[in-house]
Amino acid sequence: TPTVTITNPANNAVFAAPANINIVANAAVSSGTVTNVQFFTNGVSLKSILAAPFSLTASNLAAGSYSLKAVATAAGISATSAVVSVLVVNPVAVNLAGANFNSGQFSFNYSANPGLAYVVQSSSNLVNWASLSTNVAAVNPVPFSDPLNSSGMKFYRVGRLPNP
Repeated sequence: TPTVTITNPANNAVFAAPANINIVANAAVSSGTVTNVQFFTNGVSLKSILAAPFSLTASNLAAGSYSLKAVATAAGISATSAVVSVLVVNPVAVNLAGANFNSGQFSFNYSANPGLAYVVQSSSNLVNWASLSTNVAAVNPVPFSDPLNSSGMKFYRVGRLPNP
């Protein structure tokens, strides 16, 4: 009996719509050759890959929940991977709010989709930007703080990073 495991994406990964998700599976059999790996999303076949590397891209996925699985076949015997669940969300507009200065810290909140990655950057001249923080949002809104810059003005921006 073959074995098959989806190695990408990670279970419970979150993507921004429209999402192109690279699905990768490792498949093996103790003697012989894996003749194909068939990929499914929500029970619907996407494609069968006949040789390693066993991967494909599910393209332009709309917002929703997706259950991914792979079925490997060797010598007419099949095995099914564990289901990997992913979520595709419509990304919210990034808005900064609640700017505050307290105890030498400048802070604000920004809107975000939990599970998506964001970068906070600063600039003193609106031309040269430096990344201060890159994170995967755990909550919405996301709090951010930075020590006060006593040498002049400082501007901030937040951007959503592309899907992995």
